[in-house]
Amino acid sequence: MLSVCPHCLSRVLVKADGTCPSCGSAITPEDAARLEGFTIQQVDEGTALPGTCFLCDGPGTRAVRYHVAPNGSKVEATDAHSRAKERKRALAKFALFVTGGIFGRMMFSLVDPRKDSGLDVILPACDRCFSRARSLKPVDVNYGNRSMAFLVHRDFPRRLVEARGSGGAPGD
Repeated sequence: MLSVCPHCLSRVLVKADGTCPSCGSAITPEDAARLEGFTIQQVDEGTALPGTCFLCDGPGTRAVRYHVAPNGSKVEATDAHSRAKERKRALAKFALFVTGGIFGRMMFSLVDPRKDSGLDVILPACDRCFSRARSLKPVDVNYGNRSMAFLVHRDFPRRLVEARGSGGAPGD
């Protein structure tokens, strides 16, 4: 039977000696119990989201944006409702408008919309789980599919399917 290794979070068929074939760590019943109620779910960039927390299945009152840099070297988790990134981009565009000419073209190259800005996935969280959610990292990042895999509450995959079917928006 496939299970999730609590050490490397890979889906594996545990070896006869009780070790993970991926990382080699022993999987004890206590380790496996820590992941009881959780599963791994792939979430696409821009996917319709349910209105429930991805960690506890409670009402999703907040949102966490997971951003992976284009070279994959850095993963950041921030408040998705923060407008800091948009303000910075708007300020750069305003400076471009004001300065114009060669200097303006130079600044425009800093905010080129055709340049890959990385991968962003947003997940709903509740107030209680928000700080824990910000400390989590994706289990896997797939640039080809523009998606990330996360350890989520066991009901979250069903909630995602329901949100996709209803056109999904947090709170629906």
